[in-house]
Amino acid sequence: MAGSETAPEKDILRDLRSGMTDEELMQEYRLTARGLGSLLRDLVDAKAISVSELLRRSTVPEDVPELLAEFRVLPRNHVGFPLPIYEAQHPELRGVVCDITVDGVGTRGLNAKLDEIKTFVIPADEFFQIGPIVFQGLCCWTEEGADEGGNTAGFRVVEILKGSMRELQKLIQALSVTDANG
Repeated sequence: MAGSETAPEKDILRDLRSGMTDEELMQEYRLTARGLGSLLRDLVDAKAISVSELLRRSTVPEDVPELLAEFRVLPRNHVGFPLPIYEAQHPELRGVVCDITVDGVGTRGLNAKLDEIKTFVIPADEFFQIGPIVFQGLCCWTEEGADEGGNTAGFRVVEILKGSMRELQKLIQALSVTDANG
């Protein structure tokens, strides 16, 4: 991100590094805790600041917004095509995978409630020489759809069917190659 920060991002980075608290940042930039967490996550994703630098600035872990505490350690693999996902009990209700790691899946088009656990199937075999991936996901966040794409939600993988982890790793590898080739 070096050299590519927008003016507000540069201001926030400066204020963040000057010692402003999360509350002061939220007030100064008119952000909610979720908005601040999202902004900080974007700055970490862009490598403008490290997670350890953010965590060091807070003297008490509770000072860190809840979302900041759940930073992704693994990079997201964005899915550039409609990769289906559905609940195992309701295969007729399909959504799409937006991004994926071995720890979690971002979806669009599925209904979910915060802290709800669902069993999902990703029929990756429709696109790759990979078996279907079956796992239980805990809903960590959800947003109602403001457009025709439907609701979006993020699920943390809490349990995965034997053999599906290998298939999930193959899928992530295939997406990485697809993404690198454009």
